[in-house]
Amino acid sequence: MKVFITGNSSFFSKLLSKSSKNIEILDIKSSTNRKSEEMLFDLDFLNQVKNDSFIVHSAWNMETREENASRKININGSINFFNSLDEKLKERFIFVSSVGAHRDAVSTYGKHKYEVEEHIIKNNGLILKCGLLINEQDPFSEGFFSDLYKLAKKVPIIPNFSGINRIYQITNTNNIKKSFENFEYEKNSKVRINYCFNEKKYSFKELVKNVMKLNKPIINVPWFIGYYTARLFEILQINFQIKSDSLLGIKEIK
Repeated sequence: MKVFITGNSSFFSKLLSKSSKNIEILDIKSSTNRKSEEMLFDLDFLNQVKNDSFIVHSAWNMETREENASRKININGSINFFNSLDEKLKERFIFVSSVGAHRDAVSTYGKHKYEVEEHIIKNNGLILKCGLLINEQDPFSEGFFSDLYKLAKKVPIIPNFSGINRIYQITNTNNIKKSFENFEYEKNSKVRINYCFNEKKYSFKELVKNVMKLNKPIINVPWFIGYYTARLFEILQINFQIKSDSLLGIKEIK
């Protein structure tokens, strides 16, 4: 199976490449329009796309969480890229999204991912809904677990900003492999959303103790303390490890 992917250096793309020897990943080159600031994608790859190929849109500017900037870069760039494809290719287009993307999302990330989802679904594209991405061979290499681990090394305790009732779902290489097998075998399915994560749900404590295997004490910290601390560090341009918009995403899930 050939997969043409945007965001080839993304964490998702790296996990996809590890998920199966039967998946050949080909990079879609991108740039930024200086005037509109949106993502642009080189369409020269289209003449290589076959009937068994997929176009995967994984590119997303994670550094830009401000509403207007994210709209220009991420929403407009994603939708314009999708709209540039013919109808048959739109049916083979997979947008990599998140369980944090939904109608009632509070974070910029969740709201904007959901807006792109809605456009793609209405036009017969495919959605891959992921949980927390994890490389099980190296859990601290990238993503949420890496950020939390770096924070944990700096402080004597592990702060839990998400409350005792918050649950998490994990997406690993095996989940990704199964999802792409489903996309391949269910080409004519009317189901356009694939939920790509383990059935098991984790509390924050279970993530720390069982997945990350850290033995530091966990202290529940009010969400607003973490959020406003992260915002202050962002204003001062100091790396807090966890972004304020990510903490908004934690707050919105009860």
